[in-house]
Amino acid sequence: MRKLIVQQWVTVDNIAAEEDGRLSFVSGEPFSETTNPAFKARVMGVIDSVDTMILGANTYV
Repeated sequence: MRKLIVQQWVTVDNIAAEEDGRLSFVSGEPFSETTNPAFKARVMGVIDSVDTMILGANTYV
């Protein structure tokens, strides 16, 4: 059986972006050199197990 992981960003103004429209708070490398290696391995294991993502402003009603 597959797992379903739901993540939802909710904001007061309905915009999940910075003032200039960028998304720099979502980093391609979310870890620093001081991040615990065991934590990093666990998080990357979850990310690597994802086979489908649904993204968009209107993915739910």
